[in-house]
Amino acid sequence: MSSSEQQNVNIATTKKWLCNALRITLLALCVVMIVFWIRGYYAHDALWCQARKGGPLIGVVSVLASTSLIIHERYGWRPGVYWRSTEETGTVQQMIHRTSREPNWEFCGFGFAHSYAWRTWVLTVPDWLVIVLAGAWPLKWTLHKRRVARRDKSGLCPACGYDLRASPQRCPECGKQR
Repeated sequence: MSSSEQQNVNIATTKKWLCNALRITLLALCVVMIVFWIRGYYAHDALWCQARKGGPLIGVVSVLASTSLIIHERYGWRPGVYWRSTEETGTVQQMIHRTSREPNWEFCGFGFAHSYAWRTWVLTVPDWLVIVLAGAWPLKWTLHKRRVARRDKSGLCPACGYDLRASPQRCPECGKQR
């Protein structure tokens, strides 16, 4: 095997490994979002992260079937990652201490809010949207693999579905080798 062929094999292996890692990560995100969706009706979960003292505090908060990305421009926590969970539910706007004159937009679970006094930005999306977007590619890949396996098992070409009983080595329709 030449060096260029070996390099192509290495690239294909790396690409396959990265795709599988991404699929597993997206499926894990789906599971986490489903848990957040269910817990969002009776609990108030938040994951906060601050990289350096005096830097922005970034949080992901789940409340009432919506997940919000919150950025506090300055906050006095020590650097680190914090998990907060309370048994009270409320709107994200109550969490960021907004006044009625500050910008706010909400529609069907989507939202945006900004607090000038607390220097805070909030972007809200419904949990179902995150679950659908994160689960679409792994679901499509799984259905494709099942279809290819079913075709292969029943003696059809995995690529186009042509009957391969007469020519089992190569598909006369699409040219794919078995």
